[in-house]
Amino acid sequence: MTTSKYTTRDDWERRYSGSAGLHGPGTRAHSVNGNRQFYRTKRDALDRCLALAQQTFQGKRILDIGGGSGQFIDYYLNRGASRVVVSDYAESALRHVQQQYANDDRIGTWHWDATSTLTGQEEQFDFVLAMEMIFLISDDDGFARAVGNLADFVLPNGCLLISDVFLEEGDPPSPEGATAKRRKRTLFERIITEHGLKIVGYVPQSVLYNRHVFRRLQGVVERCGNLLYWLDRLAMAFNMHPPADLRVEYLVATRPSG
Repeated sequence: MTTSKYTTRDDWERRYSGSAGLHGPGTRAHSVNGNRQFYRTKRDALDRCLALAQQTFQGKRILDIGGGSGQFIDYYLNRGASRVVVSDYAESALRHVQQQYANDDRIGTWHWDATSTLTGQEEQFDFVLAMEMIFLISDDDGFARAVGNLADFVLPNGCLLISDVFLEEGDPPSPEGATAKRRKRTLFERIITEHGLKIVGYVPQSVLYNRHVFRRLQGVVERCGNLLYWLDRLAMAFNMHPPADLRVEYLVATRPSG
């Protein structure tokens, strides 16, 4: 598999065609246990997003766009969600969801590309989440359409959460031909507010993930239970920051009721 195929639908179909575990959705920079700790960190970040928005998942309908094989479904259900729809353009990912939750009528799947044009008849949700998937859209028109779509799915009093690396003014743009295209924070905010939502704020995800901080000892650290998770928590407590190109944050926006 070549790097140039990384962002294609075929590549993601291949990634999800095997195990339903963390081999598909997890970052390739880390081991399975490292990714397990990474997802724990992501759930912590979502908890902080809820606190910032002063909302809960209790009784709420959730759309997880780019949700892959449903790694967050149990997290949503354990916090009281009444319905969870996992959307992805990789059918092989959604098959894992369908198999695992075949007898749970709270769970649905939607085979859909976020850059598609909406019909206006789509279901709306209390929470819409898109976690580290927007950067895979290399086309600028497709990006704008996708972010607008996410906002349009949000019900009044609902919440939109998008995680990405949001570039500041002066940050270098993604290099030409890069598999991940990062865009400016102000561009996200402009599109989201044009679609009627209000920006609440940002929540940082982590400090130590998506790179090999410990160099030759990285594998050892990742194999030691939850050591990497707790080291990351400690780094965040000391207000440390990752490099700008790895500064993943969660944008939190809400739709006013009026």
